[in-house]
Amino acid sequence: MSVRFGIWPPRRVQPRGRMMRRFERSWRVIGLKVEGGSYTPCTPKESAKATLLHDEMGDRAASNRYRGHVTTHALHRLSRQFAAFSGVGLAAAVAHYGILIGLVEGNLASPVPATLAGYIAGGLVSYALNRTHTYRSSRPHREATWRFALVALVGFLLTWLFMHAFVVWLAAPYLPAQLVTTGIVMLWSFLAHKAWTFA
Repeated sequence: MSVRFGIWPPRRVQPRGRMMRRFERSWRVIGLKVEGGSYTPCTPKESAKATLLHDEMGDRAASNRYRGHVTTHALHRLSRQFAAFSGVGLAAAVAHYGILIGLVEGNLASPVPATLAGYIAGGLVSYALNRTHTYRSSRPHREATWRFALVALVGFLLTWLFMHAFVVWLAAPYLPAQLVTTGIVMLWSFLAHKAWTFA
């Protein structure tokens, strides 16, 4: 027995877009299907299949909303950490640049060894502040310190490499060279500490 509601849907079959398919599935959940422009009773198997698909789509939509919430929270946390890391980097840079400029301008050392001395001082400031403020890590010092030292060692070598390349090979002014070097080493340090040192 066919049940027709007014003149909709028309007898001529319309293109079955996404909205139409979802509409038909909704009707099958309550036991009706579209055939030849009319609503006819579904078999129990068809109705059960439509109900299962309807539930799966609802679960998928809820899962997508949850994933979106988790992703937003993770991005917010990452941006907060990077902002804190940048603030700590600024404090470490004050120590680093202070020693660098003091040693160079006081004719106590050439730029390359002076910047390495400044890097060590900045590293001590960076460890203390990043552990407590940026990553809020509970990893014991006996584990975090050697990891931090290893990441710092790589940064130390990167600092030497880029400063040597800029100042000695390219004859660039030491302060602009230090700014570029700091940016490179800063990105390396943030990612390495987040993924390994304080994880």
